[in-house]
Amino acid sequence: MARRRKRPAITREVTLECVQQECPECGGSMWIDYENTHTVSTLAEVVRLCLKVRRCQDTQCERYHQAYRPEAEGGWALPKH
Repeated sequence: MARRRKRPAITREVTLECVQQECPECGGSMWIDYENTHTVSTLAEVVRLCLKVRRCQDTQCERYHQAYRPEAEGGWALPKH
């Protein structure tokens, strides 16, 4: 279904970062590889989420280049329609 009105303006911006900065598999450091943004509309406000996604850089690790997303993202997630 198409939108009939413009989305309301963003009222606040929240940056989410990973609590764990070492790879859970090999223990090496994970770097911030890229950022994602999501817009979440609640009844009270419209929030822009900036997610800092990390990846393991060790080529020998099983989790090499697999995204490790911020843990707090789950608190903002909405169920699928």
